[in-house]
Amino acid sequence: GVKVVGSVNKKELSTYFLNNDLLVLPSLNDAFGMVILEAMAHGLPVIATTATAAPDIINHKTNGYIIKPGCTQAIEEAVTWALENRHMLTYMGKNASATVYNNFCKAHYFGRLKQNLQSINFM
Repeated sequence: GVKVVGSVNKKELSTYFLNNDLLVLPSLNDAFGMVILEAMAHGLPVIATTATAAPDIINHKTNGYIIKPGCTQAIEEAVTWALENRHMLTYMGKNASATVYNNFCKAHYFGRLKQNLQSINFM
């Protein structure tokens, strides 16, 4: 089934991730949405809008699902697809976790930062 959850205490967030199969983040405007990476790190595929960092993190139908903001039909279609293709959620969740660990860990961040600084002759 589908469970709509409002604001969640940071301490309880991990429990939600571990006890669910999917995160839906239908934000109309969210500069980054750290919760996307947090959910993906826990192995959850994420349905999120293009008004978040989703296009920079999510590969559509590989580790999540990207939708247009403010489009309830897009949310309905994405959730319906997820419910009808539950067998894909485990595969997508593994890809989501790998995406985070291969691209968004501190070591990767500092490596990219160092490369960028070197490219502008800062270092």
